[in-house]
Amino acid sequence: MPLSRNPLIYVVDDDPDEHYLLQSVFTNKYASCNLRCFSHGRELLTQLTHQLDGHLPDLILLDLDMPVLNGHEVLQVLKNDSDWQGIPVIVRTSSVKLADINRSYELGSRAFIVKNSSYRQLAEWVSDLSNNWLN
Repeated sequence: MPLSRNPLIYVVDDDPDEHYLLQSVFTNKYASCNLRCFSHGRELLTQLTHQLDGHLPDLILLDLDMPVLNGHEVLQVLKNDSDWQGIPVIVRTSSVKLADINRSYELGSRAFIVKNSSYRQLAEWVSDLSNNWLN
């Protein structure tokens, strides 16, 4: 998927603190990104269905443990929709269960990242993300 000058990233996580931290880090480290945050999978699917941003995202950062639709359910929907299956998805979650890791890859996740506990580690991860996924 060709990237625009200002990549659009969707964050799907039910933790508002995660939204705040990611927005803060992206603003400081990669300000040209447009970050949209959603609290659960149904919000994401509504956004994608109606293309409320006018185009599909360049990347989705997806938590697994969420209400309404969990991350694996979202991955299943994305995988089965020809319009959405090409969107790169990185699972970013607190789970370290091998079953979650394997299932995420089976459903098309491009990477599985365990959430960091520090702002510094998150900033380093965003820097790696921008170098490896957004350039």
